[in-house]
Amino acid sequence: HAGVSVENSSPLPPQGSLSCSQYHLAKLTFEDTSQLSIPESSKQMDNQDAKKLAAMFPGLETSIIGHVLQANQNSFDKALDELLTMQSDPLAASRVNPARKAAPQSSQHAGVSVEDNRHIQNLGNIFGQDLSVSVIATVFRQEQGDLQKTVDTLINIQQDQDAIAQIRQLNREQQQKYEQQMQAEREKQIKERERAIALQVEEQRRRLETLVKIKEEELARREQERAERERLSKEIADAEKRKQAEEAGRLAKEAAEAQRLKQVAELAKVAEAERLSQLAQVEQAAAARRAALEAAEQAARAQKLAEETAEAERRRRQAEQDQMAKKLMELDERLKEHQKELADKDEEIKKNQDILKQREEENERLRKEAEICTLAVQYSQKQKEIILVYSLTKQKPNKSDWVGFFKVGDTNKQYLKFIATNGANMGHEAFETPKVPGLYEFRFFLAGSYEDVARSDAIFIGPQLEMVAELLPQGKIRLNWILKSGELGSSDWVGFYRKDKSNKSYISSHYLGTKSSQGSIEIDAPRRPDDYEFRFLPYACGYQHICTSNVIVVPNTDVLKVEEIRSAADNSLQSLRLRWDIHSVDVSSWDWVALYQEGAANNCYESYKYVDVKSGSLLVEAPRIPGRYQLRYHSKSQRRSRHVCASSTFEVEDRDIVTAKFEGGYIKVEWRVYSVDVSPSDWVGIYRVGETNNKSYVDYKYVDPRLGFLLFDRPDANTYEARFFSATKPKYEALKASSPVSIP
Repeated sequence: HAGVSVENSSPLPPQGSLSCSQYHLAKLTFEDTSQLSIPESSKQMDNQDAKKLAAMFPGLETSIIGHVLQANQNSFDKALDELLTMQSDPLAASRVNPARKAAPQSSQHAGVSVEDNRHIQNLGNIFGQDLSVSVIATVFRQEQGDLQKTVDTLINIQQDQDAIAQIRQLNREQQQKYEQQMQAEREKQIKERERAIALQVEEQRRRLETLVKIKEEELARREQERAERERLSKEIADAEKRKQAEEAGRLAKEAAEAQRLKQVAELAKVAEAERLSQLAQVEQAAAARRAALEAAEQAARAQKLAEETAEAERRRRQAEQDQMAKKLMELDERLKEHQKELADKDEEIKKNQDILKQREEENERLRKEAEICTLAVQYSQKQKEIILVYSLTKQKPNKSDWVGFFKVGDTNKQYLKFIATNGANMGHEAFETPKVPGLYEFRFFLAGSYEDVARSDAIFIGPQLEMVAELLPQGKIRLNWILKSGELGSSDWVGFYRKDKSNKSYISSHYLGTKSSQGSIEIDAPRRPDDYEFRFLPYACGYQHICTSNVIVVPNTDVLKVEEIRSAADNSLQSLRLRWDIHSVDVSSWDWVALYQEGAANNCYESYKYVDVKSGSLLVEAPRIPGRYQLRYHSKSQRRSRHVCASSTFEVEDRDIVTAKFEGGYIKVEWRVYSVDVSPSDWVGIYRVGETNNKSYVDYKYVDPRLGFLLFDRPDANTYEARFFSATKPKYEALKASSPVSIP
């Protein structure tokens, strides 16, 4: 007011009584910080000054700190001054970031409560045109929150610019003092940083010197090692040259010595050959003499030994023969008893079979006599009509008797059509065929029950096809089909089968469709030779076919050739060379070729051998036992009981020879057997000509494979023959017999 001094117009505090925060509040107010250009979102505070400010003012948001630091051009001191002011004045912070509301009571400083802030805001609304909010807040705190005194004081200084200037002057002095303190603190920190940097530089310099020293030592060591390697390489090369020179000299000496020894050896060899030739002539003469003497002695010893052995063997065989004859008699008795028992059992089985047959005939007769009703069905596919004729034969009719029309497989309650007999013992009924294809039948029921007493034959209602299949020369099979009657369904199909397979084991399947009444199907012919056919299976019939095509025969083009390799000396069969040309299966190293006697089953092979896929041929040893044989090719991809192809039959000649002659009072038997290996277990028996029982021999002896002959004592006057028995054959099965020999 006019004429009122600053001291008397308002109860201002004495000089120096304003705090630093009050000073900065006034500063923010008068400098109009609301005009600062603050971005909408602050950058991330990744520098040291921003982190320090955030740690010093945990009550302020980091976005406000970022705005203040950016507004002061990243000046740490200026930002610190403004943040100190904001810490005591939330309204100043709201001006820096208008979107930020006043902090809750827990973040207030300098004892300013939420209620005091509300009073300050109300006072600002009243005196906002003349006084700033910072001045109002300062007066409010000086009056200790007394609202009436604050209003009086603000009215007094509202137009007093001197009082306001005094407040500003006091704040500037305190700011200068604070800046001096902060400048001293910064200089102290800078000196400490310089000392730390100097220490780090010194440490890095020492480390660098140490590394340079180590590098120089390493280079010197490597240079020393390189020189040492060069010296050693030179020494090794010199030593290698000296060694090669010495080795060359030694080899030259050894070559000369070897040449000399070779000449000496050749001379010695010639001399030794001459000496050996002379000795051989002498030894040959002596050997011939000794051989003659030894042969004579050996023949005498062999004859004596043979006689002794034959006698001992004869006695042993006689004892065994007596014992075996006794056992045979016992076995014959048992066999007769068993045969009698078997005959009795066969008679009993025959009687039982006759009784069973009579019972079956009786049951059939009774069934026919007990037949209650007969059902006859006539189906006209052209007229699409079914005619049923029923007749009761052994039952009195009832008004509740009825006939049902069913789909095959449905229960007795799932009838499609009900036909009442009205008590008639016979009648007929005609009605249209159902539209759904399938197998149907009629069933007769008595007195309204659901237990049928008679059923008709099943009839198929649906499309009928005529199918003709042919084998084309290009390895294809074509099926031509024509729809004779009915309509095809979208799921009706034709299957291609091996003739002996069930309807579920199809090779390929083909849907016919509903757009055409005829068509053709062409498929690749199977590789396996066999009989094949097409079958028509309507969808409504499941896996039950309605008709089949003609049978297509896929021929066997597989070939197994046999080349006989015979001996040049006697034209005997030695081995067999096989070559094959297989198309029906893929040839693999697991395929095999087996040797069979003619007519033998596939599991009764004589020998087998795996094929050689790369060479395409196989060499097999020829069988030794006489007979007719065949080779068969088996594939790993097929069952063992089935062969892919077979060769033509070939014959192995009988080359075994047994001779018997009477001379010197003995029967001498000789043999040459090729079909089996001769062993000491083989034996020769002397039989009267015409004897059919090989157990009734006159005499027998075991053979000596080394001699090749046997001597038998003279038997009684008669005609005899020798029979050779092998241990590889059944006991009393003769391998070969000699020609007859007569004993006078």
